[in-house]
Amino acid sequence: MAYGTFVLMKDINFTVNHGDIFIIMGGSGSGKSTLLRHMLGLIVPAKGEIWYGNFDFTKGEPEQREEMLRHFGVLYQGGALWSSMTLAENVGLPLGQFTDLSQSEIAEVAVSKSGEVKVQRVVACVDCGHLVNPLTAAMQIESAVIYGLTAALFGEITIKQGRVEQGNFDAYPIARMSDAPVIETHFVLSGGDKWGGLGEPGTPPIAPAIANAVFAVTGKRIRSLPLRNASLGV
Repeated sequence: MAYGTFVLMKDINFTVNHGDIFIIMGGSGSGKSTLLRHMLGLIVPAKGEIWYGNFDFTKGEPEQREEMLRHFGVLYQGGALWSSMTLAENVGLPLGQFTDLSQSEIAEVAVSKSGEVKVQRVVACVDCGHLVNPLTAAMQIESAVIYGLTAALFGEITIKQGRVEQGNFDAYPIARMSDAPVIETHFVLSGGDKWGGLGEPGTPPIAPAIANAVFAVTGKRIRSLPLRNASLGV
């Protein structure tokens, strides 16, 4: 790989086995993103080949390459969303087949000057293998997001003199309609023999998605929940 006559990488040859975690490290401008773009088919290499199993990725049809992209995931720093891919494509790459289900969520938040957090939009990308009733499946994800939203924003049990202080929902708030964000659910189905339930996988990713979005807005890392206790004001 080169920029003009300046060669960054030459004679690259490596194999990544299924289940391995493969990390590409290097300083700014060392060609990490360019190498990933080649591996994802966003750039066609001038020489050489890229194989996934017995499939030559560089010569495959668009439909074949899209199917292959569903079987592996790419993790990258939050500030490096690729401009050559849409937000949905950036987020929609599944995180691999290391669990029965893969769930990726990204949250769009606003933080007021007083530090109040408002989750405005959540995009969920789900691989549950197959779908029987898409509407019901989407409703499962939406309800799971709201459930996780409650825990992320408000959920807290405190103990005083050996007793729980919260006795009802006046002291233990839950997400209300005014707190509910717009939720988009996209299904990226890998098919095959995998069938999975959808009651739980929408809940775990929402808290880290919100925390990362808050960091993008404020530059402050969230180290504990709920968010209502965080000092985010200007």
